Amino acid sequence: MKTWMRILWFLREATPLFLMGTLALFLAAESGLLALLERALAPLIQGWLSLPVETTKVFILGFLRRDYGAAGLFALATADPPRSA
Repeated sequence: MKTWMRILWFLREATPLFLMGTLALFLAAESGLLALLERALAPLIQGWLSLPVETTKVFILGFLRRDYGAAGLFALATADPPRSA
């Protein structure tokens, strides 16, 4: 019973936060704010951290959605490298 009550408490507390975060990410992506933030942070990611520019989006989304951070980096690491012409 104690475990069930804690689960219910967590769901009541966390669900609104998850929904607000998801809505904020959706609105940022749709309004172009996410792309603007990516362009603004790209020099930092490329210059200071010496990482590919594609990791900028992973870092931003990973900061807001922790589950995406690891999955996004894994997808970048296992993607085919771009081919030169």
